[in-house]
Amino acid sequence: MSLIITSNTALADEASTSVGLNAPSSYVNNLQGALRIPENAEIAVQSVKLSKTGNLTIPASGLAFGFYFGRNFDKEEDLDIYKSTSLMVPEFVGPPGEILNVEQIANESSKTFNKVLWHPNLLENASATINPGASCIVRRNASNDFVGFEFRATNSSSGKNQATNKPTTFINTQFGSTVVPTFIVDVLTNPATAPDAQSFIGTTFPLSLAGGSFNCSLGNSSLGPWSVGLSRCSRTTNYLGNPEDITKPSKFEGDGKEFYDYVVRQEFNLATGDYVIKAYHCIADNVDDKLIMAEILINGGTPINGPTETIHEVIWDVKGERVSCQLVRTNSTTIDILDGITAGKLAKPVNMMTRFLFPKVSLEVDKNVKIIGFTGVNIKDFVYGDATATATSPDDWLYQDYYSYLRNNGTTALEPSGNFIADEFELNNVNNIAGGFADQIGLSAGGLINYPLGGIQLCFEDNYTLILDEDEDPPEMKPIGFVLSGNLNSAGVYGFEGNGTPNPPALTTPLLWTSSDIPVLKNTNSLFVRLKNMTFDSANFSVANMSKILYHIPAFSNNGESTGSLFFEPSERVYLKLNNPREFEMTTIEVDIVNSNETISRDLLGKTVVVFHIRQSK
Repeated sequence: MSLIITSNTALADEASTSVGLNAPSSYVNNLQGALRIPENAEIAVQSVKLSKTGNLTIPASGLAFGFYFGRNFDKEEDLDIYKSTSLMVPEFVGPPGEILNVEQIANESSKTFNKVLWHPNLLENASATINPGASCIVRRNASNDFVGFEFRATNSSSGKNQATNKPTTFINTQFGSTVVPTFIVDVLTNPATAPDAQSFIGTTFPLSLAGGSFNCSLGNSSLGPWSVGLSRCSRTTNYLGNPEDITKPSKFEGDGKEFYDYVVRQEFNLATGDYVIKAYHCIADNVDDKLIMAEILINGGTPINGPTETIHEVIWDVKGERVSCQLVRTNSTTIDILDGITAGKLAKPVNMMTRFLFPKVSLEVDKNVKIIGFTGVNIKDFVYGDATATATSPDDWLYQDYYSYLRNNGTTALEPSGNFIADEFELNNVNNIAGGFADQIGLSAGGLINYPLGGIQLCFEDNYTLILDEDEDPPEMKPIGFVLSGNLNSAGVYGFEGNGTPNPPALTTPLLWTSSDIPVLKNTNSLFVRLKNMTFDSANFSVANMSKILYHIPAFSNNGESTGSLFFEPSERVYLKLNNPREFEMTTIEVDIVNSNETISRDLLGKTVVVFHIRQSK
């Protein structure tokens, strides 16, 4: 008689992860010598020790959670976004109806987490050392038992800004125009062949909101009309690539002024006959249901004559929600016209519709400017407009730029339409001059976007209303409503029962959320031991084929456990004949742990030990 001990790893570490030929559910063991197997032998499983993960069946409606990164607010009083600059947007973990183990849940949750960030400084960077993006990982104790999940989001700081991320491509933002700008060695030119003034936007990188800057030299434009500013995505084609005027928000009425989110313009003053510099931002009109370019009274209301002051550079800077702007004279002295802090120097705060800001310039014919600096965020797989080049459906959207996502959404039959959400967001006191723009969020001492912990939340429960109370929804939107947190159902799954909107413990990078309790997961899958290189016979009628399955591993241990470290020893061994009329030598054994359909199990991790007993048949 022979006792054969097999394991996927010789290591004593139960938590070690093994792959390939040493995976916990499929491994090969080799003997340095040879084991003699007697004639007419038979084999049985004596015991099995393994570590089994828990499973979750994804609901047919999906498993949903969201993320909020913005101003703090009182959930009891603020049932709208009037005091906020952000939204919480739910997203679903899938696929619906699938049975997933905890590693698969974590993997799918990581994908979902990265789809609800909606911020250039939070999204995964092309360089993982700068920002690896958001993730969900499985937490285990020293015995390799599952103890919950940990969510991570990297709050990219100003110390990680890269000034080398300057635009390499500018496009025309005037719908119907065929004028292509000249952009050589950072010099942007409206060609001499252009029929009139044109506006161009850089599309390569969005601006960092953690102290990112855009520095533009006026070149040969300094003595005449020019505009230099920052703007959200301004496309002339929709997500299908078809021509469409989506260069501005759907509610924008400029009264002859080109759309920008923030802009400094040098304009001709008919009354005085000279050129003056003015600043504008796009905000809601106080009376009408529209967005306008509203003037910001800069320099204490005193006009700035650009040519007289010899203004030759414009510098934009963004820190969190605060937008700053400087004018630089030829003698290097500066005029601070906006700072996001001081009364009289306040532009609207950066909000969820304007978190992806790009450099935008308007030039007269044959005039140019030079892009001196731009601190762009090199987002991994970034596409201007938030849709892949071959986008044909929502599955092709990238879930990066929320405004672009909504404009894409607005071209579909989805309800509520993206345009409606964008419009309702901007036609409120966040962008309304009557509401004022004081108390804007900047950066922490460490250069992190300084939202309070109550404004940085993962959201797992349906108790987080941000937009409009259902009674306030317009009639055409009922019964859908405009409550974006309406499908959150995952607090128990992730171990946050009773605390479905947890705050991170500190404003650090990465931001961390750890399960407060151990999620209750089950695994009722029946598993089987299969020996691929042995000569016994068995039959698996569930797949209508012969098999090499030797033993059925129960779904539950004797103490009723279905997950974690489990041990099984049959009270009566079932021996199968090896059908060997003569003695032979064995040097290799191939062990699989399979499902009933003979596929390799995905439910195991760590160390697996299977002990076999071989004897001569009686």
